[in-house]
Amino acid sequence: MEIDKKNRVNRGFLPLSEMISQVVDPTLLKRAGFNIQLLENWPEIVGSDIAETTRPLRIIWPHRMIGEDTFKAATLMVACEAFSAIRLQHESTEVIQRINTFFGFSAVMRLKIKQKSIRSTKRPLRQAVPIDMEQKKYLEQIVANIKYQPLRLALFDLGKEILSDKNRNQSRKDKIKDI
Repeated sequence: MEIDKKNRVNRGFLPLSEMISQVVDPTLLKRAGFNIQLLENWPEIVGSDIAETTRPLRIIWPHRMIGEDTFKAATLMVACEAFSAIRLQHESTEVIQRINTFFGFSAVMRLKIKQKSIRSTKRPLRQAVPIDMEQKKYLEQIVANIKYQPLRLALFDLGKEILSDKNRNQSRKDKIKDI
């Protein structure tokens, strides 16, 4: 362990935000935080029906000559499926109001729609293949010496998933052999 200049104890990795906060301009940091919040809360802001076929791409902030210039609202670029672009354009005023209400100030002035394919990032869940009693006893034996219960349960669940995946692959191979 090392003690840094502020008498804090360094224990390995630091959060990224802590590492770059001294380097990055506070305005840029605020804008990056704005982007992250917008991405994370997009379905809550615009509604699940619109969020299924749209995704915020980036925020285009107007250039300020000096740091003391008055704040100007940004343009939000939104990726949108072709069939829902007209709907988003029609509801753009309401979407802008929802975004500004979410952030508590007039952050976005207009939407710029870019038509492109929006693929779902969610992967379909695979059906869990049950493990047999022998495998379950084996896992229990492996994690039995771990005293911290949450860790023991997490490792047991991880082992169960690994063995389940192994069983799924084995049953797939068996099916291929039968053909």
